[in-house]
Amino acid sequence: MLALALDESLNRLAPTPSLSDIVHSSHKQAELLGGDKPSIHLGQPSGVPAAIFNHALAMLQCRLGHLEQVHVSRREVERAAQYLRCAVAFYDNEDLCQKAIKDLVDDTIGEAGT
Repeated sequence: MLALALDESLNRLAPTPSLSDIVHSSHKQAELLGGDKPSIHLGQPSGVPAAIFNHALAMLQCRLGHLEQVHVSRREVERAAQYLRCAVAFYDNEDLCQKAIKDLVDDTIGEAGT
């Protein structure tokens, strides 16, 4: 009986846009976060930070805010330096640049991406 009442209450709620629709529309973000006077500042270049909708981005943002607690190995520093050298190098075309960066990322994560 309680489940049926809950179902009926949920069915009466207005449909909400998907998270991707919300992230791409400052108007929908404002509606979600309080209408004309949202409690979160929406004036950044891209609106609401995607981190509030994505756990991985939220964890990254938290860790970047506390860099003194992040432990980095020598190998990670070497990989970062290798990536920077690769990213700023000159290539004959965009495809060669993308392949070089993709190879580095694939090596870092230990498998080939798409």
